Amino acid sequence: MNAFVDINGKPIANKNKIALLDIAIDTFSLNGFSAVSIRDITRKAGIKESSFYNHFRSKDELLETIFVNFRKSVQKIMPPLERVDDIVAAMDPKSFLLTGLRNFRDHVQSPKMEQIWRIIYLEQCRNPMAREMYVTEIVQGVTAFLEVVFRKYIERNQIRPYDPKTLAVEYQYPLFAMISEFILLRLDRRSTEEIERRMTDHAVFFSHVICRSEE
Repeated sequence: MNAFVDINGKPIANKNKIALLDIAIDTFSLNGFSAVSIRDITRKAGIKESSFYNHFRSKDELLETIFVNFRKSVQKIMPPLERVDDIVAAMDPKSFLLTGLRNFRDHVQSPKMEQIWRIIYLEQCRNPMAREMYVTEIVQGVTAFLEVVFRKYIERNQIRPYDPKTLAVEYQYPLFAMISEFILLRLDRRSTEEIERRMTDHAVFFSHVICRSEE
């Protein structure tokens, strides 16, 4: 994540506002949203508590801004649907799936994104926006995108004519579990070598199962 945006999607240039976001991401990811006060954040930022309201109306708006930046970063993982035809024409299914994994790893390893993923996990039970964002944009959004891609490969006779929605679910749902493990291992600064190998093996195996070239 190269730069923060506000809740309206406009780039944030104010250094104090950026500092408050940085500190909030650090502290929320370690202690949870409810355990961190505005005073905690402003004290770490070296500004008066009253100055917080020059930048955010509330702590909830601060969290919403973090979610907006998460959504902006996640959207970059998947190309726009209008590019799908070109992508399918340029890459075989195996290359497509492996590129998707690489894009995800780049996303998670970008500055602050690991911490924001942890906030999303922590807040899902408490915050309806966190739940909606994860279910709609991560789970359903990724699966719907893959359904479109698999349908295109079927139309090109590159993969077997299974139901594309079923293919998307069968490929992505095991990967969701592996992605969660990958993120948690990174948060604890543990080796991800084994889970990365399993994710790659999953993509390769799945492509072998569905591809016409394997018949």
